[in-house]
Amino acid sequence: MTETEMSLIDTDKFRRTCEQLCQGVSKMLHRNVSITFTEDGGTYTINGKHITYNLKFPLIKSETDMFALLHHELAHIVFKSDMRYAKKLFKEFPDVNEEGICTILNIVEDVRIEHAWGKLYPGHYNGFLGLRDSMIDDEDKSLSDNPLWVLLQIRAGNDNIRDMASPKLKNFVDVVMTKLNDVRNNSAWASVIVTKEIIVLLNAYFKDNKPECIKCGKKLLKNKSEREQQMHYGAGL
Repeated sequence: MTETEMSLIDTDKFRRTCEQLCQGVSKMLHRNVSITFTEDGGTYTINGKHITYNLKFPLIKSETDMFALLHHELAHIVFKSDMRYAKKLFKEFPDVNEEGICTILNIVEDVRIEHAWGKLYPGHYNGFLGLRDSMIDDEDKSLSDNPLWVLLQIRAGNDNIRDMASPKLKNFVDVVMTKLNDVRNNSAWASVIVTKEIIVLLNAYFKDNKPECIKCGKKLLKNKSEREQQMHYGAGL
């Protein structure tokens, strides 16, 4: 969103509305859910209790997008995305870097929690679709052999992704589309199982020639807080 477009939105009113929605979720869950606002960095949830919201997040193009992003983070809290599950995968797949694992789990969880929130509040689902449309990339074919980019495009609903993916990943696209359907109407643990299945697929496809985005040895995240941020929108939905 441009500075001009942002100036047309009453951000003070938006902040107050966000805080009221967090208070409502707090009452429903019987625990405090808080929110802070920034104008840079990611938008993410930590520990199922706190949302950091970037008012200038790149995917935001309208006030509808702003609320969709808030609903997305609240959905992570309400439907219990849990970073502790990722730590089990770190141990099970020591040859895959932790950033790659977190990104895969985040994308799978996004599918699960948005579907669940959409069933609870059907009118909000179109907002999620709008954010996904902003993630679709039909131009940059240089990433066609990057499995994390391919996975992100599947999650975004890119109808051309099978044609754009490198030959080695075309079957991966078909299999992952089916697996992402498996997490709908399911628990956070189902997302862990699907994430594990996707990692096993990637290991089988690439064997000892893993791409940089999942190869162990790439610079890892510095601390627990940053790892937890990977679970949510700011890290690549």
